[in-house]
Amino acid sequence: MSIESLVVKHAKYADLKSDLKRKIGAELSNHKYSEAFEEVFSGKDKLSNEDIIYGTCGNHAYEAVKILNRDNDGGYGYDEVLHMYGCESCIKARKLKIEMGFIGTKLGQIRGAITRVGRKLTNQ
Repeated sequence: MSIESLVVKHAKYADLKSDLKRKIGAELSNHKYSEAFEEVFSGKDKLSNEDIIYGTCGNHAYEAVKILNRDNDGGYGYDEVLHMYGCESCIKARKLKIEMGFIGTKLGQIRGAITRVGRKLTNQ
């Protein structure tokens, strides 16, 4: 693979990652506090008003997983709890974040290939 094609691929994936970041921000700006989390936190670990105002369902799901696993002998995963209790915007943002992780991996592979080409060129 030529250096030019690697650079073009890198630019393409970098643009995709930027677009996903923008979409994630847009989804998280539509976050609505999910009353469903109250059933997890009631009588146990109350969320402060600051947590409710500033936290997203992702933050609440993280805390809920700890509580549910502590009180129910484990078995709950983050994505499962987010889907059970989270708002639609935060669930969409989570899917986009997972996709962004795959793109980040691809970018790393391309950077590695560019580095290998560069080393070959310096050894000639």
